[in-house]
Amino acid sequence: MKDDPIVEEIRAYRSAHAARHGNDIDKIFAAIKESEKKYGGRLVNRDHHSPMRSCLRGNGT
Repeated sequence: MKDDPIVEEIRAYRSAHAARHGNDIDKIFAAIKESEKKYGGRLVNRDHHSPMRSCLRGNGT
């Protein structure tokens, strides 16, 4: 499998983010929840749309 620079960048960010929180899953989760409060509706919410459901309904997409 080829190396993907985007995947590598995400992995590096994830590793750095975990290190900032002492690699403690509870602290990482708390930081994510705090970001959700801070940024509110500007974060992605995938509950509202599912491309697969649209395809299954046959709406032509």
